[in-house]
Amino acid sequence: MKFLHLVWAAMTRRTGRTVLTLIAAAAAFALFGLLQTVDAAFAAVGQSIPAARRLVAVSSSRGQGLPLSLYGQIGMRR
Repeated sequence: MKFLHLVWAAMTRRTGRTVLTLIAAAAAFALFGLLQTVDAAFAAVGQSIPAARRLVAVSSSRGQGLPLSLYGQIGMRR
């Protein structure tokens, strides 16, 4: 509270910068709220689908390359 008068003076000196800062902060909070809503909606849809109907894709190669026999079939050079 000691420097409140300095903060107030800086805010009123450049009103354009102050307005743009407030708009940016409001936009950030609005985007955060919207993304939280989207996340909650996706989570609700995920909970409503039975686990047996979900598709989980996991890479089985774990960083290994293709077998040499497949290079000819897909037209790639090794």
